[in-house]
Amino acid sequence: MTALRPATADGPATELSIEVKGRRGAGGVELQGNEWASACTHRGNYWLYVVFDCATAHPRLVRVRDPFGKLLAQIRESTAYTFTESQILAAREELGYTIAESQILAAAE
Repeated sequence: MTALRPATADGPATELSIEVKGRRGAGGVELQGNEWASACTHRGNYWLYVVFDCATAHPRLVRVRDPFGKLLAQIRESTAYTFTESQILAAREELGYTIAESQILAAAE
């Protein structure tokens, strides 16, 4: 997904690349080769959003900016990269605001 961060007093509008992954509970996530290549290309403008506990009443959204620089990939298949939940949590960015469950579910579609 591509999003446009609006211009602010601190800088111009910025195009962001966002990959959204969801887990019914806890556990790692995989990025396919093309997703990992995009993370490498866009670095600081690439975000990995992982929604844990999607199947519960209390899903948790974790954001990682520049997963290529922050997460050590373990190659699981020739074109997939796996990250453990603990790696994702260690690399997360704090939101500073709350996202409604409906927004999380819409982003995961």
